[in-house]
Amino acid sequence: MALISCPECGNQLSEKATSCPHCGYILRKSKMDLLKANILRYKWLTIIGLIVIASGIVVFAISATRLNQYEQASLENCQMLIETLKDPESFTLYDDILVYPCPDQNDGRESEDDGDPLEYDALFYISYGAANSYGGMVREIAVFQDCTYMGNFSEIEEYTDFSFDDYEGALFSLANMMSHEDELRAVIPYKHAKSSGDWEGFYYANADKIMKRLTT
Repeated sequence: MALISCPECGNQLSEKATSCPHCGYILRKSKMDLLKANILRYKWLTIIGLIVIASGIVVFAISATRLNQYEQASLENCQMLIETLKDPESFTLYDDILVYPCPDQNDGRESEDDGDPLEYDALFYISYGAANSYGGMVREIAVFQDCTYMGNFSEIEEYTDFSFDDYEGALFSLANMMSHEDELRAVIPYKHAKSSGDWEGFYYANADKIMKRLTT
């Protein structure tokens, strides 16, 4: 059996020894020690992996529920709309809320008539349902200009009704339309997109996220 010198104390010992019998210096780890070390290493790797996965889940959950600027404004508009209902608990959103940004948020979009910048705040079109006085569900599209309720889309459309055959009726309709100029301008982007099928420039506020905030 060959002898070697202990690197710690210099005494002679067997080359097969795992530790120095004189000073206790560890020459090599036993198979059991190596197995324990590997188990400990894998255990720490598993713990670190679980922590990373849990952190990713938390970050994803927070980002999935966090509202962007349009969703936050849509939420506040829905809350105002609910306060006007006969049965607030019956309120529901049928679609994502359409948002038409104001010009400085929308690449300086210009009007088709004279090329001047359009002057309005962001427009919100909320497709919702609520119970009427008889308990039946009625579907409507509420129009908001920023945080100002402009009315329901169907009501605003009535201002442009020129179905009157008589001269006085036509004058009345025109006067009625001019007195509701702000409301009419608020529905123009929606009417144009609906008729052309071109919804470019609109943003979509997630209805599910907003409903969860309204019901919690």
